[in-house]
Amino acid sequence: VALSGLLLLAAATGEERWRVQALALVNSFSGLLVASPSAFSYLLTGVETLQRGSRQQVQYGGQGAVRVALESAGRVRISLQPGWHINGPAQPDDEAGLVASVLQAGTETLAVWPEPVLARYAFSDEPVAVYTGEVLLDLPAAFNGELSLKFQACSDSVCLPPDELIFNC
Repeated sequence: VALSGLLLLAAATGEERWRVQALALVNSFSGLLVASPSAFSYLLTGVETLQRGSRQQVQYGGQGAVRVALESAGRVRISLQPGWHINGPAQPDDEAGLVASVLQAGTETLAVWPEPVLARYAFSDEPVAVYTGEVLLDLPAAFNGELSLKFQACSDSVCLPPDELIFNC
């Protein structure tokens, strides 16, 4: 339970110290895990999350500025904190460095994105297609498999490194 809490804090805040504490916790139990793995199945699940990333239905990116939920109705809900945005799925060719948002299974793009808002930022002479607030994406009917959402969270002053969240449905 402690490991899960530390991993949630790491994902929600983007602070490396929570991941470091999670690693320390796993290291303190490493001898017991090797000796009796079946007695620590919940901890082993946390170790897998630590190594491969979360597969939960609600995940966070952009150092906690972006919340993504896979809903039961075949919908992905992206919620952005005030002051933050993600780029649209298509950007003008001359906007080098902007990371487009993509929802896909393998190499197949799955969702049709709603129309983005055009916004002006100091780094660009041209408007940039972005999403703010809440974005709803509908999945194809009866989709079953692994989803990958790639995006880059940005504020008016900084763009964070790109994120990739993986969901299983």
